[in-house]
Amino acid sequence: MLRIILILGFWFLTSALKAQTRNSAYLSLSDGSIVLADFDNCTVEELISPGNIVLFDIAEGPTERSLYGIYQQSLFLIDLDASTITELGEFTSSSAGLTNFNSLVKDADGSLLTVSEDRNGSLLRIDPNTLEATFLGATNYASGGDLTFIDGDLYLSAVGDDLVKINIANPGASQLIGNMNASGFSTIYGVVSVVSGEPCIGNIDYTMIATGGGSVRSVDTATGTTSPLCPDLLNGRSIFGAAEVTVASICRMTLSLQPVGPVCAGENFTVSAQIDPEIPFGEYTYEWYDADDTVLLSTEPVFSGSLNETTNLRCVVTDTDRVGEFKSVEASLTVEVDQAPLLNEIADSRVVEAFRFPQITGQNLPETLRFYTQPFGQGNSFNPGDEIYYSEFDVYSITFYVYAENDLMCADEISFLVTIFPEGTEIPDDDVLEPPFQDGIPFLIPTYFTPNSDGYHDLWELKIAEGIEVTGVYIFDRFGKLLKQLDAVNPLWDGTYRGKNMPGTDYWYLISYRQEEKKLELKGHFTLKR
Repeated sequence: MLRIILILGFWFLTSALKAQTRNSAYLSLSDGSIVLADFDNCTVEELISPGNIVLFDIAEGPTERSLYGIYQQSLFLIDLDASTITELGEFTSSSAGLTNFNSLVKDADGSLLTVSEDRNGSLLRIDPNTLEATFLGATNYASGGDLTFIDGDLYLSAVGDDLVKINIANPGASQLIGNMNASGFSTIYGVVSVVSGEPCIGNIDYTMIATGGGSVRSVDTATGTTSPLCPDLLNGRSIFGAAEVTVASICRMTLSLQPVGPVCAGENFTVSAQIDPEIPFGEYTYEWYDADDTVLLSTEPVFSGSLNETTNLRCVVTDTDRVGEFKSVEASLTVEVDQAPLLNEIADSRVVEAFRFPQITGQNLPETLRFYTQPFGQGNSFNPGDEIYYSEFDVYSITFYVYAENDLMCADEISFLVTIFPEGTEIPDDDVLEPPFQDGIPFLIPTYFTPNSDGYHDLWELKIAEGIEVTGVYIFDRFGKLLKQLDAVNPLWDGTYRGKNMPGTDYWYLISYRQEEKKLELKGHFTLKR
């Protein structure tokens, strides 16, 4: 089978976004923008430009690429991919009167917690789907602007720059830890826990960060004292709220598979896998499966193989040193398989005076097919039923080709030999060799062979005249790919490549040799028939 594969110029991505880095957090600013802060390098990346909506605080959203935001009694959804902020509505409560709220954090069950700005410090649990708020109790600490979890405990940045540990089960028993105010660091609206260590390999640590104005300091959760981290991070802009970058966001791997256009049944094609991050903690291993099967097809970064029907190809990449849910990532790609033309073989013919071209048969064939004197539908052409005569050709035997190609350029080609003898001639015994040493060529070169293990012409075997030093015999396919370098003393080929039978078609040889101290080469082609 012949095939031209269309490779698309872009990658299909399971996700277009890279994993976030550790020691980072999302910040909502006084001008309405949302940024991603990198506390290792004290830099920020703007995710949402300044706008009319200024959020008092933000929290982890329903997906890795979203956040919730709060302004007084209104809840918002922030889409980081689309760079949009959408108001979900005002939350309501049947169990408590509502004032204004400026802090927000996501709990493990997906609900949101907030504390009011008044001196009661009312703690509410909000269902983001229904916007129903449940009063949990008064903390007696007015919210200064943020809530965060660290090591399972909930902390509040309270009015007066105080750090308070909130008792969710009994809000009235909430405890003052200490004051976070420091020289040049006050009006602390935000506290947030950031992931440090190497969480992807199981070494997870958390650090509390406090934001005051445009500066950031690390917080000792035992005393509330702070240490410098990133002074004047925002160049004059103020930080209103902060939200955690989760371990899942940091450790998420993305896998992209190179798409291919429709391929021919039985034809080799390749699909490459690209993993982000490029550098693993340990080593990347690759597993390719038929998505409907459990049979392992390949363990290489690039899948190379053939399919007989449209298949959903699945790739699983594993980092050997990662742990838990972050250890592997998978992606799948549907490979459309087109049923290529399949020509029935035509037997060689040895006839007297005239030859009539037979009908062309097979499967999935185009409507019009012809016979050609050269491969790939080139040369002189003949229709089925046409006759040719001995006098029309100077040399015999003649190789004729039938080339079938469909709209997707899936193709098949067969060839056969025709030998026409003059009228009145008795057809001689079959002989696969050209006349001995014709035209001064010091070799007997088979024009075809049939490696079917029947004992006849099973090998392509080159016979060498005396006095000729052969330095190399090479076999190529029609595309110029080297298949075999034969033994120079006893050159023969069994029709295989790396242990696999090659298809019936034409192949090319190159013979390098010395004759009378001259370095010479001889090229030509022959036919493998199955």
